[in-house]
Amino acid sequence: MAPTLTQIEQIHKAEEHLRDLWASMEDADWAPGAAVDALHVRASGAWYALAASRVVEVLPACWCDPIPDSPPWVLGTFRIDDESVSVIDLGLRVGGTATQLDPSHLFIRLRVAGGLALWVTQLGEVTELQISDAIPPHSGIPHAPFVIGYADADPPVTVLSVTALSGGTP
Repeated sequence: MAPTLTQIEQIHKAEEHLRDLWASMEDADWAPGAAVDALHVRASGAWYALAASRVVEVLPACWCDPIPDSPPWVLGTFRIDDESVSVIDLGLRVGGTATQLDPSHLFIRLRVAGGLALWVTQLGEVTELQISDAIPPHSGIPHAPFVIGYADADPPVTVLSVTALSGGTP
């Protein structure tokens, strides 16, 4: 099943907005104390926020070549623009629930060394997020290093570090 016109329009609108942001953003995921544009995405029934400056493009989900001996949350790789891009099932990596393949799903291609995309079920809005307003994870409870905190948005979102998701330091 091909993506609907509404989905394609959503993708183009988000890509246009992200291209506008691209020139004015730095490499850092989140600037402490500053308001940052955040792309909201949904996976495993929950909403997550990513620094919009790290998004290269939004693509319809496609077939991936499996990577032998990779973690279960690594879907595989695909090639685009002469780059090999690894795909993480965000629902499984963060939410613990594997995503069931659906033609309406999307890959969020990220600007990180080595090429990375996140498999998500829904694309949300780009909103301004004040990272200092995010509630940090409780220090006494173990949490993934890529979880920066929780924002009281509508709907509430878990704020993620793209750098840490890609294996770097948040």
